[in-house]
Amino acid sequence: MSELQRRLRSSEFSIYSFYILGLFVLIGMAVSIVTKIYYLSFFVPAIIILFTLSLRVEWLVYTFLLVLPFTIEYEIGSFGIDFPSEIFLILLAVFGTFWLFGHPQKAQRIITHPLVVFSSLHLIWVYCCVLSSQNTVVSLKYALSKSWHLIGCIIVFYWVTHSIKMLWRSLLILIISTAVTIFIINIEHGLHGFTFDSIGRACHPLYRNHVIYGVFIVMISPFLFILRNQTLKHSIYRLFVDLLIFLYLLGTVFTYTRGAWLALPVMLGVWFCVEHRLIRFLYPIGVLSAVFFFLYLSKDYHFLKYAPNYEKTIYHEDLGDHLSSTFDGEDLSTMERFHRWIAAFRLFKEHPVMGTGPSTFVDLYKPYTSSYFETYVSENKERSTVHNYFIYVLAEQGAVGFLIIVFAVGIFFIYGEKRYKLLKDPFYKKLYLACILCGSVFWLNNFFSDLLEANKVAPLWFFCIAWMVRIEEWDKKSHPSSVGRATVS
Repeated sequence: MSELQRRLRSSEFSIYSFYILGLFVLIGMAVSIVTKIYYLSFFVPAIIILFTLSLRVEWLVYTFLLVLPFTIEYEIGSFGIDFPSEIFLILLAVFGTFWLFGHPQKAQRIITHPLVVFSSLHLIWVYCCVLSSQNTVVSLKYALSKSWHLIGCIIVFYWVTHSIKMLWRSLLILIISTAVTIFIINIEHGLHGFTFDSIGRACHPLYRNHVIYGVFIVMISPFLFILRNQTLKHSIYRLFVDLLIFLYLLGTVFTYTRGAWLALPVMLGVWFCVEHRLIRFLYPIGVLSAVFFFLYLSKDYHFLKYAPNYEKTIYHEDLGDHLSSTFDGEDLSTMERFHRWIAAFRLFKEHPVMGTGPSTFVDLYKPYTSSYFETYVSENKERSTVHNYFIYVLAEQGAVGFLIIVFAVGIFFIYGEKRYKLLKDPFYKKLYLACILCGSVFWLNNFFSDLLEANKVAPLWFFCIAWMVRIEEWDKKSHPSSVGRATVS
């Protein structure tokens, strides 16, 4: 124990800190009343609480996981923040930076790992694109946010997850905390009859929309089944986990999110492919097919063949109409995606190497759209982006950024498939596979959304990278997982 920690734990310090805390609380309340900015009264206690938690980084990590599902997005002028998780994330990034410079040999293991190299390359390229951005300030904010996601979620979680017990405990906190939000949303949704048109209101403000909600809980679901496998049959722990699984499945069904529903059979397909070493063949074929498809659409304006009838592309409040319109090519969300994809490709043609700059698409894309694909929501009051992360990167970060992302995703699945087959410990293999399946849900939905910087789901993706690196190290050292059944702590 350090001298600082000894002093902080002494009774004399506790008494003085109590008085100091009380004094600052009173000052904060007085200032908030005078200025009529009432949330200021919470700032000083919050800072002191954060300082106390930071005495042990594990406490900070656990608290971050606990509050992550309850995080709410706030807009303060032009500045957006995910409160409170982003506060914890920034603090974790600070600690992670000090750890990187203070432990160069240990840090080398993580920063030179193939799964981390391409994430780091992407961050470096993002900063390069800031220099040529159409809006440098906005792009710099984006780059900084990406930095503390990368350091706080990959570096710190690798550093702190020094044992399987730590990883197990982290998963439990995240699973149970998320289950509470699912329960709250299901109660709210149930009061409106679990209708399709009320799920958006039920999710808010805990989740930005039903897509983020659906993707987040499905990404966590593979770990739930690992948890169930580690409990004894007919035990109270097994009953508790079965109730959690039922709650998660119920939540998934009533998200009415097509990407979340599709992810369930896709995970089974990815599992099959990983077991039979097929991803190394299928991924390159999939990438080339997508590239040739978009080249075909762009040649001689072939995409105009798929232009919708403006009057028919509406938002349906009934689930049956919503699904049928999807297959008929009259779904509003699908056609609006085409509307923005066309604009993104046109922006890319003007800025092919470095793009328009990170986080600039929303302010630039409208003059590049096609009126043939215009829908009732094309005004885009919510300022959403391309709804395809790969095309989004192509427009904002050019061909180089696009290639980095394509290779990063390919490395994750192809390398992950190879390493999975080499793992020896059965429990480690299951946990490693769960990380791969979690990643498959994430990237499947990135074909229809832009999630790499999204609140809640993006940190979970980075956690998986950190955990996979740790699992490889544990297995290489021939350490048994030593996680017995009915382990819930």
